Amino acid sequence: YTTMRNTTKKIANLIKCELEKSNMNVSIFNADKDDKDEILKYISESNIVLFGSSTRYGDMIGNIESLLKELSNMNLKDKLAVAFGSYGWSGESIEIIQDYLNDTNMNVLNTSDVIKNTGMVEVEFPLRVRFSLDEDSTNSVIKAVEYMKTVIK
Repeated sequence: YTTMRNTTKKIANLIKCELEKSNMNVSIFNADKDDKDEILKYISESNIVLFGSSTRYGDMIGNIESLLKELSNMNLKDKLAVAFGSYGWSGESIEIIQDYLNDTNMNVLNTSDVIKNTGMVEVEFPLRVRFSLDEDSTNSVIKAVEYMKTVIK
């Protein structure tokens, strides 16, 4: 993830906490602070990969895009992918991340597939949080994580 005011970091930590409740091993990396090669190594070894960014001026922030560009050089078949992030007005960064993920061979979660496969309308992908986590957005993230747990191989 990358973050401006720590909301995206808080989302990442909430996701981590919820996944760990099911005894899953979870690692979190800040693309602006952690080693790119180490992050790519973890991506190649993981079953599920989530990418998040805050939105600033209609785009992603920090070094997240350089990681996303590396995905096209990797074999990521059978991995689950999720885009998430925070925003103030329109949240383009989250959609840009989703576009990068859709250009890989990963199974990218999206709302349309969730509805078609389960009829569930209360789970949305990518995960979008406007401004900061509140009770409603926290519950939305938790519901999305619960859904992710059902599709992790």
